[in-house]
Amino acid sequence: MLITIIQAIIFLSFISFLWIKFKQPLPSISESWYRLKYPANLLFTIFIISIGILMPYHIVGNPIFFLLSGAGLIFTGVASMFKYDIIIGRIHAICAFISGIAALAGLGVNFDYWIPTLMFLLSFWIIKTLKIIGLIKQTFVWWLEIVTFLSVIIGLIYIYL
Repeated sequence: MLITIIQAIIFLSFISFLWIKFKQPLPSISESWYRLKYPANLLFTIFIISIGILMPYHIVGNPIFFLLSGAGLIFTGVASMFKYDIIIGRIHAICAFISGIAALAGLGVNFDYWIPTLMFLLSFWIIKTLKIIGLIKQTFVWWLEIVTFLSVIIGLIYIYL
């Protein structure tokens, strides 16, 4: 439970910092690497690596899902530094996808707790609908990342209660 609380504090602190700094959501959380100037952009790296490194410590059940989630998150963070390279840009997106799906699968498979996955899918549908009708323009990925993190964190808190 302590690891999950630490991850939640790190996540909420960084997102709050970005919101205060830019007064609006960015196109994605990774975009903060480019919008923040050195050395502040290192906060993104610290944010991603600290949450990613802690993921494998959720070892109740089969740890492979949380190991994949943490590794995917760390690769996402490193690859975001090279977004203008087409291949690495794809690796960034694939690793982000693996990170979120692996964590949600870990909650479902290890704990038979699929509510976070359902929360994520419902939220994805709402965000996609808002994008289609024009209420969300360039921040679709930002909100998708927020929902993914929150779904996983809420799921982890629930299983440890």
